[in-house]
Parts: sequence; structure tokens; C-alpha cells
Amino acid sequence: PAFARISCPKIMTSPLTTRPTQRDVQSEFQDVSDPALTDRLLKLCHSYNLSASQLSTQWELLQMNGHVGKMTLETLAALEHKVGQVSQSAPQSKRKTAAVEPRTSSEARPAVQPRTTGMNTYTKDSAHLLQLSGMLGGLSTPKRARPGPASFASPLSQTTTNGSPSNSFVNRVDAGKVLLSFQADLGFASAIAPVKVHVGAHAAAEPRRAPAMATVSGSSFMWEKLDARAELLDEHVQKLEREIEAMHQAETMTKHEPTPQGHEGKKEAENKSPHDSADIQTEAGSALRMPLLASAVHGGNEEVTFVGRICCEGEGKLNPQSIFLEGSRARCNACRYRLDLSGCPDYALFPGQAVAVCGMNTLGHTIVAKRIVPGVLPPQQTRPLVNASFNVITATGPFTCSDDLSYAPLDELLKVAVQRHASAIVLVGPFVDEVHPTVSSVDLSVSFLQLFSQTVLNKLQVFVEERLNESSCAPHIVLIPSIRDVHHSPVFPQPPFVVEQLPAHIKPYVHLAPNPTSIFIGGVSIACCSLDVLMLLTQQELASKPMPDAPRPDRMSRLASHVIKQRLFLPLYPAPTDERALLPVDVTSNLQDSSLHLRPHVLVMPSELAPFAKVVEGDVVCVNSGRLTRKQAGGNFAVICVHPPISQSVAADEASAPSLAPVHAMDDAAIATPSEEATLASRICVEVRRI
Repeated sequence: PAFARISCPKIMTSPLTTRPTQRDVQSEFQDVSDPALTDRLLKLCHSYNLSASQLSTQWELLQMNGHVGKMTLETLAALEHKVGQVSQSAPQSKRKTAAVEPRTSSEARPAVQPRTTGMNTYTKDSAHLLQLSGMLGGLSTPKRARPGPASFASPLSQTTTNGSPSNSFVNRVDAGKVLLSFQADLGFASAIAPVKVHVGAHAAAEPRRAPAMATVSGSSFMWEKLDARAELLDEHVQKLEREIEAMHQAETMTKHEPTPQGHEGKKEAENKSPHDSADIQTEAGSALRMPLLASAVHGGNEEVTFVGRICCEGEGKLNPQSIFLEGSRARCNACRYRLDLSGCPDYALFPGQAVAVCGMNTLGHTIVAKRIVPGVLPPQQTRPLVNASFNVITATGPFTCSDDLSYAPLDELLKVAVQRHASAIVLVGPFVDEVHPTVSSVDLSVSFLQLFSQTVLNKLQVFVEERLNESSCAPHIVLIPSIRDVHHSPVFPQPPFVVEQLPAHIKPYVHLAPNPTSIFIGGVSIACCSLDVLMLLTQQELASKPMPDAPRPDRMSRLASHVIKQRLFLPLYPAPTDERALLPVDVTSNLQDSSLHLRPHVLVMPSELAPFAKVVEGDVVCVNSGRLTRKQAGGNFAVICVHPPISQSVAADEASAPSLAPVHAMDDAAIATPSEEATLASRICVEVRRI
């Protein structure tokens, strides 16, 4: 490669020095009041040599993926069965030293310090347990092969181990199976539609320079200034302050305007102070009253609104006793105040989150919260209307199985794109996965970049040429990198791939996007990020427990709403620091170039969590289809169809278009009004299928 990655020294983990106690279990399972259940949980920790925190992580995963409710004898049996399966999946020779040596995906590879990034990012306590269940492809850092002279040997013949026939990709039996559907009754497009594709820029437009070419400038590779980072963090808080102040001003102007109310209504409006509170619109359209903004520097007994960034007192996960609110420089001199959540019935917080807290600061150093507003929705998109139904296929890598480099799943996906009349195909990395056994074993006869060119790019070029020869039109293909791509920059956010080998007639159909990015397909904004942000938020989020009679909250919708309301694809700060799952993040670029300035219509959030497709807050359709492959077996992909309004007919110039001519500039004609765009989610249908 043209640059070298930073490798970390090998860090060995030590076994549990102390056995968990009853108090440890009670602190992790606070909602369990039955002593019998607590005793069984403690015995479970002792039987499988787990800490209380590790057992709590397994319980949370069982709740999310198994749709389990409260802790009962039945659910405890399911938890014990899951932990037993995790333990049995480890090799017998490794079980006794499971807490001492980090596990690897291949016995032939040495156990070295891993840098598992992207979607496979877990907490320090849960990484080795999740790997046992097959969710981690491997916990070893792939060795970099030194690029040698150009070789014409095909990398497709490189294999590691032969997969068992029951799990191998070629012998799969559930191809095309529908795993879930969202508004499938709307139907899907029956023909490829001419659409215009434009790739927005959320990351750096130009690739970052390698360390050898670094200079003292803000655009150098991994060059970050502390003062610039501090200013951007403060700006993130001040944006929320300005949003709330604007709402207060709008409320004040509205109250001063004459209203068609009667005499009693006018008298009531005059008696009410215009500076009492402001209304924040929620997703249901109802107004949420908020007191006036104030600084936490001066205490008082009146309920006001404080705006700041959630911080943790020390290292580790948030807990109700370690939460601080850091105000802005202008309003609070960047001071931190302890946050008391004992009087707040509903909250969902994580480090780095910009929130508005309604409460009191009577003591001058502790804010007693009554209500927490986790951000404000960004403005809606104003883009061209949809003129015809079109299909979009999205898939997340790896695009080849772990036992070969044939990229057969990618070939099958391209066949499905023809069968489903896809107008666009969005491919999210990794394409050359650093945890692939062959890639990490330095047995390749070609460089990583040559592997990417000879497999992925060549297949896409042949596919586009075949479609142009058969029907004079071809789907647009969008490539989004991943920090697990061994041939690309490993620091988030990432610039787009640099591809120069494509012919001139193919380049207009292959779009290279940064990570993260916003793609406009037929006027519809699709935001996407290859990081497993949902899993990262799941590990770091501290949420209140629902009331006994209240319905169970939709956690996936809440996690996706965090990304939208914080207006950042990666809203966590600081980035999770786990020596076994490092996440390299350029914080300055993340705050500056990874913002969601406008609300997308579709949010693609690839994750290791269970697949889903649903409408989240802000009328945004969020989709998680999972990965295209899982080791030697096939995975999932998603088909998204967008329909035009029923009353709108296809424009004559679009219907008579001779070919799918690609463009790189948006046509600003026929701008959609907010009322029309508000119903776009009701015209989108999604299917998640097996490849």
C-alpha cells in the first residue's frame, strides 16, 4: 500500500483476579429484586468464569436479538443456554486459557494485538465472549504484505480452509429468503428507472496524505490540533443553544402577533410572559415546553434550561453517579456540573451527547434534572420530487467468504440487481477485509490494491459493460469504504477510493463516495456510514428503565434517532478506547466533515445487531440489513423501493429518456415542499433478503 498503518503492541489480558460477589451482581442487574434469581446469576458467573459486567453484556444482547422481556426463571434459563453455547463454541484446548490469551480466528495464525474496527467493535468485557459466538471474524491484527513486483498470478486461487458443505456459500439452501419487510404491500419497481445520482461529501474531498508526505497543515494525515478540536466540540454545544434560542424568539414573536381569539383568549395571552418558555416540536407533532436558557454558573431555585455535553467522571461506562454536564465556553465558561438524574423519569445518554436539561442548580455545583431533551432534529431536505418508482439495493461487506477470494457473493448480488431491476447499487465496505484469513496471512502474490482492482473493480466493470450492451442502460454503483479495508486509509472519517483504471464510458456509472456520505438517488437522500454506530451506542448508552406499566421502548429507533438529533454519524466522544477493539477516529474531521446538516430520507446503518427496517423520529426510514457474508456462509442484503406520489405522473422528458444518462449535478427544478416530503416515508418499502 501507499501508506503504512499504525500497529499497536501486543497487550495480554489477565484472568479474573477476584470472583464476583453478590453485590457485583446486584449492581449490574439492578432491576432484579428476587434473591433466588440473584443467586443463580452469581452461580452462573462462577460456573463460566465471568464477571458480573460480562454476564450483563450477554443479557443485553439476548434482550436485543432474542426479544426477551424481564428477568424470570424462563429468561434466566435462556441466558444460561446462551452462555453455555458461547463457552462450548471455543476450542477445548483454549477454554482453560480463555481469560489469558486473546483468541484468533485461525489456529495457524499467531495471537497478536488486534485492531478490530468497523462494525466488529465491542467493549473490553464482552469482546472475547462475542467472538466465541461467531460474531467476531478474528481478534488478530492482519500482517501487511510488502508489495512486490507486479504478478499476473490470480489471487482467486488463494484459499485457506475448506468450508463444511452445510455452511458453505455454494450449498446454501435459503437463498432469496425474505427475513423482514417494511410496507411491502406497496410493491417494487418492475423496470429500471432513469435516475440522477449525486454523491455528497461528508468526509474530506481529497485523500489524506501519508505520514511520509505530512506537512504542518490541517489536512495532513492524522494531524490534529487540540485547540481546533476544542473549538469544534464547543461549537457542537453552541449549535444546540442557538436552536433553542431561535425557538424562544419564534415563540415570543408568535405571542406578540394578533390572534383571532376572543377577548378572553387575548387577555390570557397578555397575562403570560413571553419569556417563560419555548415549544420544541416532537416527532408526534406535539409541543414540548422548555424554560428559558440560563447559565449554570449562577445557581438558583427556578427551573431553567441548561445546554451542555454529557461527560463521564472517569473511564468506563456511564452510570447515574458519574455523569457531568459540560457547558459552552460563552455561557458557562466550559465548566462541568454534576447531573442528578434521580428526578428525571426518562433519559438516554452517552458520552459526547449535546443535550438540553430542564432543571435547577440550587447548590451551584449539581443540576437536578427534571427533563432531558436529546437534541433537535435537523432541517428537512429540499430536493427534486420523485417522478417514477425505482429500486435501490444496498449491501455491506465482506463481499467474499472467509474460505476463498472468489467474491462469489458479489457475483450473486449483481445477478439479483438485474433480476430486481435495480436503478442503483450501494456497496458498503469492507471490500478487501483485513480480518480475512488469506489477506492477513501474507500469502497473496499481489498487493492489496491489485487484489481490489482484479476482483471488485473488474467484476463491476464487466457488469456495467454487459448491461450497457444488452439494454443501453446500467445501474449506478456507489462504493463506500470501511476502516477495515486494508488497501485504504484506516482512520474515520475516510476519503473516497482513488480509482483510475476504469474506462471513460464506465466511470459515469461508478460513484466513489467517502465514509460517511450522503447519496442523492432520484432526488432521495440516502445517508450511510460503514461504522457499526448502533453497536457502539448500545455499549455506551445509559438509559432509564421503563415504568412497570409502560410499553417497552424501541431501542433500535432510539439509537438511530441519536445519530439524527446529534447531526453526527459518530456522536460519541471520546471514541471507545478498548485495547482489543481500537477505533481510530480523527475527532476534528469527524466533527467538521461528518455532520448531518439536513435530515436524510433514508438512513442506512449497517450493524451486527438484528436486521430491521422502520421509520424513526423525523420521518426517516432507517435500514440495517446486516452483512452480505458471515464467514463461510451467506448473509443479507436490502432492496429499497421509492414510489412517487399517487397524484404525480411521470414527467414527459424523463419517460422519453433514451438511456440512463448519469449526471453529477443536481437539477434544482421542481423543489419539494415540506408537506410533500413529510409523506415520503409512507412511499418507501424495504425488503431484507438472504443472498
